[in-house]
Amino acid sequence: MPSGHANESVVHLLHRAAQKADAIFMRYSIGLTPRLFEVLKAVAAAGGLSQNEIMATTGIDRSSVASLVAKLIELECLTRRKRASDNRSYAVYLTAKGDAAFRRNLAVAAQIDADLLSVLARNERTGLLRLLRTLANSTRR
Repeated sequence: MPSGHANESVVHLLHRAAQKADAIFMRYSIGLTPRLFEVLKAVAAAGGLSQNEIMATTGIDRSSVASLVAKLIELECLTRRKRASDNRSYAVYLTAKGDAAFRRNLAVAAQIDADLLSVLARNERTGLLRLLRTLANSTRR
C-alpha cells in the first residue's frame, strides 16, 4: 500500500478494475458471464478439453470449473463425452449452440477490451497487459 490509503492498495485496485470489467462484459454480453465465456473460449481453441485442462488453460480453480462446465452443459453450450484417444477419460466439447454463443460474444469481448484500454496511451496499454500477465502467471504466493 504505497501511501496507506485503501484505494491505493494493489489488491483493492485490481479487484475494482476486475469488477468494472465484469460489469461491462455483463452489460453487453449475450447470455454469458466473463468466466463462462473464458471456458467456452478455451474449449473452442482446443476442440475439447478435460476439466483439468480447462483449469490449466484458464487458471480458474477446480470447483469453479466444475460448476461453470455444469452450467454450460445445462445451457446446452457444451457436451461431455468420452475421448476417442482414451475411452476412460471424458472431455467437454462445444455444441452448435455453444459455438454460436462463443462467436457472438467474441466480438463483444474484443470491443470491451478495446473500450477499457481506450483511456490509456498505446504504450500504457502494452505495459499494462505485460504487467497483468506477469502478475497472473507469477508462481509466488
